[in-house]
Amino acid sequence: MADAGSAVAVTSEDLDLLSALDIGEGEEKGEEKGEEKGEEKGEEKGEEKGEEKGEEKGEEKKDPKWFEEGIDDLNLRKFASGFETQDALMETMSGLQKALGVESVKDWRKDIEDEQLKEHAGRFTSPADVVKHHLELRQKLSSALIPPSKGASKEDKEVFASRLSKMLGVPEKPEDYEFPAPAKGVELTYNEKKSREDWAGFFHQIHLPKPMASAILNRFSEELVEGNTAIKEADDRFAEESTATLEAEWGDDYEVNRTVATRAGRELFGDEFDNVMQAELSNGHLLMDSTFMLRALARIGREMSEGSMDVMTENERETIDDQVKDVRKRAGEAKDSGDTRLANKLFKQEQELITKVVGKKPIVGGGGRTA
Repeated sequence: MADAGSAVAVTSEDLDLLSALDIGEGEEKGEEKGEEKGEEKGEEKGEEKGEEKGEEKGEEKKDPKWFEEGIDDLNLRKFASGFETQDALMETMSGLQKALGVESVKDWRKDIEDEQLKEHAGRFTSPADVVKHHLELRQKLSSALIPPSKGASKEDKEVFASRLSKMLGVPEKPEDYEFPAPAKGVELTYNEKKSREDWAGFFHQIHLPKPMASAILNRFSEELVEGNTAIKEADDRFAEESTATLEAEWGDDYEVNRTVATRAGRELFGDEFDNVMQAELSNGHLLMDSTFMLRALARIGREMSEGSMDVMTENERETIDDQVKDVRKRAGEAKDSGDTRLANKLFKQEQELITKVVGKKPIVGGGGRTA
């Protein structure tokens, strides 16, 4: 141990250093103790306070920040979180823009007081975008067809009707409507032409578009053709049944008697014979296909031709019969195809050939010869 004489003087700097060392040791000890005590007390108090606050307040849900719903980018959210409101952010941005010499961007919707208009304005990004959409709407309306109001003038109504007709495809005049063409070789009658004129006038009066009129007329024509086909088939069956009945009744004289009946009909009715041939019975079948009419005309024809025919050999008669059958077949084909002119010409040839065959014998079943 040093004595007093050998003691070393202690300066103020040494004291400061020692003091600092003591503090350092204290801090170490304090840290150790503080950590131990702090951990114990912190755990106890934290648990107690956490339990108390958790029981009292529970889990509180905070309203989303102003930027959380409108900003999806995380970096932008982080930046916006430094501002309490959107206005605060806009003011800061405005200040930066002024400092940088950049024109300030203003929320143009802010000055709109009407809430409905403001909500509608949210669909557009800028006033220029609004003007663009407005111009597009004007262009669409300029070509749109708007019905006149109740108090519109007659001129305005006529202009509207004219534009509507043009838009829908209504012809300018009734003559522009198109009707289905008649069958090949068939000419329209006066009544058929008049009917078409009346229908065209009615279509034009009700402003019926040409495509719709054509569709209606085509459908009607199809039904008419189907109906005529059904009628023809029924008439053909009736004629076949009559023919079968008379063939069984007249036997080999059927062709002669049939021709004689036709010639008698022409003699009796003259120019009206063609109309008589188209005359219908109450059941819709042709009069000239009925057995009672053919029997009557055949009997009359035999009486009219009595004594006017030369006697022919069997071979000559067979030859003429073959010619008659050929001419009759061609006449039937011409009639089916609608070539009435050729059919009538062949029919006359048939009559001339049959005239050579017709003898003086009375008609079978006509009160004279029976076989």
